[in-house]
Amino acid sequence: MFGSDWLYILAAGLAGLCLAGASAGERVTVNETVLDCVPEGCFVVRNVPEVISKPERKSDQSSTSGTDEPTEETREAYPEIIPSGTRSEAPADHPPAAEETDYSYDNLQANRWIRNWTGLAALATVAGVILIWRTLKYTKDAAIFAKATLGEAENATDAARKTIKVTRKMGKAQVRAYLSCIGGSVSTSTDNRWEMAMNLVFFNTGNSPARKVQYSGVMLVVKRDGGEYQLKHFHQVSPGKIHEIGGRDRRHKQYKMKGGNVYKFSHDLIFQGCEFVFLGSLKYRDVFKKPITNDFAVFGRFKSVNANSKGIFKAKLKPAVPDGWYEIAGITK
Repeated sequence: MFGSDWLYILAAGLAGLCLAGASAGERVTVNETVLDCVPEGCFVVRNVPEVISKPERKSDQSSTSGTDEPTEETREAYPEIIPSGTRSEAPADHPPAAEETDYSYDNLQANRWIRNWTGLAALATVAGVILIWRTLKYTKDAAIFAKATLGEAENATDAARKTIKVTRKMGKAQVRAYLSCIGGSVSTSTDNRWEMAMNLVFFNTGNSPARKVQYSGVMLVVKRDGGEYQLKHFHQVSPGKIHEIGGRDRRHKQYKMKGGNVYKFSHDLIFQGCEFVFLGSLKYRDVFKKPITNDFAVFGRFKSVNANSKGIFKAKLKPAVPDGWYEIAGITK
């Protein structure tokens, strides 16, 4: 993971070492003493002037030598250090003090030590910057990865929530009641009573009971003319109630109608070849107390008989699609 970082640190180390040894081979001057620095780290004193002066001992040296001027040989050997136009009057064989030479050497050693540690400090600084940069980069990558992981977790949570919702819906669909009218019969007579009776069969195909069942609808007598139906008679049926229809259970409900409309209905159904249609609506509640409404339609026709036929006539009712009959009857739901 840090392979490339160690290359950067190695390059920075080489740069620091070069910085530390940049002054190797250069000529330095300490307290007016000219020295040569060699790469091995040893300082060689060459052509030391006759007088090495120190600021704090200037008065003592002046009293003994009388002047701080360098010799002519020193001036000629080091023209860039010793200014021209001055001449030392000190005797040529005046040697520097031993303690002053040691002091200058210690200063040179201290300067070299400072340069070396400066290079190492630069190396450590560069390495620290590289490590901090890499740490920030990996932190940023980790944050991006964490964000992506969070997004995936949210997506997984949404998918799980949707799955739970679908599972719950499927569970309710398997348990709830499904109530419908699967058919029935209608009968009429031609005797003096002129009575018509309609028997509807409701069937709960669900696994739980349907409660507070209510049904209502209208009776239609239609006649087919070619490919179209014509409405002949219309009668509103009063609502009926059933307390409960259990799961997988059937319930019969009969409705009787008497009066002048029955005569018209029966006459057209028996002698005119008309068809009988009942358009109804079911309302009930399932075990989850959810109100449910279903529309249904059943239809049937009597066999053709002659005008002198008498007695009771009966026709079976079969389920039909209710929307078409609503359109025929001109009823708006």
